[in-house]
Amino acid sequence: GVGMLSVYSDERYEQHKTEYENMRRFTTLISDNLFVYNFQPIVSARDGDIVAYEALMRTDKSINMFPLEVLGAATKLGRLYDIEKATLKNTLEYISKNQNVFANRKLFVNSIPAHILSYADWEELVKDYGELMEKLVIEMTENSEIDDDKLAIIHDRFRRSNIQLAIDDYGTGYSNTTNLLRYAPDYVKIDRSLIENIHEKPKVQKLVSGIIEFIHENGYSALAEGVETSEELKTMIMLGSDLIQGYYISKPKPFTLHEITESLREEISEINLLYCDKNTKVYHTVDDDHIDLSKLAAEHYGSIFVESENVVIEGYSDTCVNCPIIIKDGITTRVTLKNAHLTTDKEAPVITLGAASELQLEVVGNNEVVSRGIWVPQTSTLHLTGKGSLSVKSELTNCYGIGVDKDHSAGAIYIDCIGRIVVEANGENAIGIGGGKNVNGTVIKIAAGYTRVSCAGGNCVAIGNFDGNSVIDIQNCTVDMELSATNAVGIGSMNGKTDIYLAGYHAQCIMSGLSLCGLGSLNDGKGSIEIDNGSVHAVMRGRSIACIGSVDGAVNCAVRRTSVELDCEGGSVVGIGDITGSGDVTLRETSLSMHFLSQNGIGYGTRKGALKYINCKEDIRINE
Repeated sequence: GVGMLSVYSDERYEQHKTEYENMRRFTTLISDNLFVYNFQPIVSARDGDIVAYEALMRTDKSINMFPLEVLGAATKLGRLYDIEKATLKNTLEYISKNQNVFANRKLFVNSIPAHILSYADWEELVKDYGELMEKLVIEMTENSEIDDDKLAIIHDRFRRSNIQLAIDDYGTGYSNTTNLLRYAPDYVKIDRSLIENIHEKPKVQKLVSGIIEFIHENGYSALAEGVETSEELKTMIMLGSDLIQGYYISKPKPFTLHEITESLREEISEINLLYCDKNTKVYHTVDDDHIDLSKLAAEHYGSIFVESENVVIEGYSDTCVNCPIIIKDGITTRVTLKNAHLTTDKEAPVITLGAASELQLEVVGNNEVVSRGIWVPQTSTLHLTGKGSLSVKSELTNCYGIGVDKDHSAGAIYIDCIGRIVVEANGENAIGIGGGKNVNGTVIKIAAGYTRVSCAGGNCVAIGNFDGNSVIDIQNCTVDMELSATNAVGIGSMNGKTDIYLAGYHAQCIMSGLSLCGLGSLNDGKGSIEIDNGSVHAVMRGRSIACIGSVDGAVNCAVRRTSVELDCEGGSVVGIGDITGSGDVTLRETSLSMHFLSQNGIGYGTRKGALKYINCKEDIRINE
């Protein structure tokens, strides 16, 4: 320092001395693993049972650093990764040594997701603790958003180890609705800032009530954290919170509390008894679960979140239960409905398939889904099987029975049910089985049994899509359709491309409206219709009618070994083909019976396409 002048300062000296001492203590904390933990119970909002604990980081007395001091020192020294690694290892070790405590309970552990463990360190934890990792609930506590790559790694690791995820401090910072849907957690912790004196804040109560409703509709559990008074406890229970945590329940302790006080348990039960009339809880399934709907309703459960591989849901066909079902994202599961009668009082579906999920829905006995439909998003697959019956009745402006509404793209739908499937969809824009679009080119396939679809409204599609790319395969079954709408399609697309294959089937279609298409595309049609070895019976009354084919489109129609009976009245009618458009028509070994009353009608063919007619029988009468 030759040539430099330094001025001594007591204040700066003490500041640097404190910083150096903190760094020394922090280094010792890490190197000697001198972490200790306190445990705060998390209880059921229904009966006060302890369902989990949160592990809160502390330090040994020789270190005597507060958690924020530890995190501050780790940030300065670039050692947050070491905190993350030590936290996971230490809490898993605690679970390992206290397995009796965690037999039916979870441990919430704070995480720093920006510093996720390396592959080697994570696999070492899996090797050392294996099945015990399913006892963990990892809380996302970071104050910055997680990028998609890291989030994908987190989801994959948690899925493989059956670890659950919680979002902390919801309602503040990065814990917003967009990230909530990205993270797809199991638990959402509502921030203390919203809960403080909530009993005195009607506007905040309305906000929190909406948050909890949104949480439940997406299959998550709502956890009220930081509950410090009896009034806050009462309000959060009344608003529908599933779990409660806070000083009023119990302060953190250096041990796991076995039970909360009896007086507090009685208080929670009394609040439920006096104030909780509506179903608010979310039931989370376990492996080989058998759910009694009547018992579930009696215990005030408002929805079922399926997160296991095999579930039976049983009810009584004469008893309707308000309890929608939500299938977890990315899961493959089998759900058996046995005499279940389900409904909802919300606009959400009665059954919702999560993104990239695959559901085998087996029906046993007589089952009903009333008020809303079964939601099958574009990345998911529904297999409908069984020997029983299923009735779906849905009413909404943009309505659907099985699939999605007109603004979305449906996933794959396979119906292989020996029994009866009856779908009724009524609305301004109504879809029986299918969706608005078909981005992925997925198939609607009906391969057994009896399926009946009825729709009424402004624009209706019984089986198919509104905006083209319909891929429909119907074999070895009976399909009945009844539609009453301004614009209606039985099987196919309202607009655009459609590919339909029917074999070994019986199809009946009764339709009335203005613009009607029985099988094919109503507007700007392209694609193909192949019909083999079956029967088609249609009764149609409208202004513009295409029984099999399109209106001013280019759909190729091939009909073989089929009995076709058509009874139509309209201004413009075509039996098979397109009266104004193009597309080739091939008829082979087919019986044609067509009776039309029309100003402009043809039995078969197109204006611009080719016609092949081989060994057919016909009885075609127009205006006779």
